[in-house]
Amino acid sequence: MSGTEPLIQVGIGDFHIPTLKTAAREGRLFMRARIINEEEEKREKETAIMAYVSAIDKYVMPEYQSRIKRIWRELINHPAFCNDLVIKKGRQQGTFNRYMVTVIVCWMREMNIYSSDISAQDLHLIMEHCTRRNRYYTGMQNYTLTKKQRMWLKKVKSEE
Repeated sequence: MSGTEPLIQVGIGDFHIPTLKTAAREGRLFMRARIINEEEEKREKETAIMAYVSAIDKYVMPEYQSRIKRIWRELINHPAFCNDLVIKKGRQQGTFNRYMVTVIVCWMREMNIYSSDISAQDLHLIMEHCTRRNRYYTGMQNYTLTKKQRMWLKKVKSEE
């Protein structure tokens, strides 16, 4: 290979795995990050969080059943929560912050938005689709809600 061949762009279904592996071994594989605008990134974050918390929808108290999705959407887009719901550093940078979502769910459980008949740990296990505590539950101790965030949740509770 002379190095003068033009680069080609291929999609996920456009390549042959052995060819891809060969190109990677030879240092001829270049990957470009997908360019996402701010609005698309915001929508993706909202969709991911909504999918995550939808696993515990059946534990929402009856008086909040009709409003829980709206509450979460407002929370996700509220300025007091926006910055804390995305991981800023490290390997998971840009993904939604499961630690913070777990803290919020625990607060909502204490406020009787989610049933107190089920433990906070069990709600977490259901969201994570696992059978035992993981780092997202044990690591949530490093996260707390700010006064603005707590006030917003109390306001939602008082609107019932």
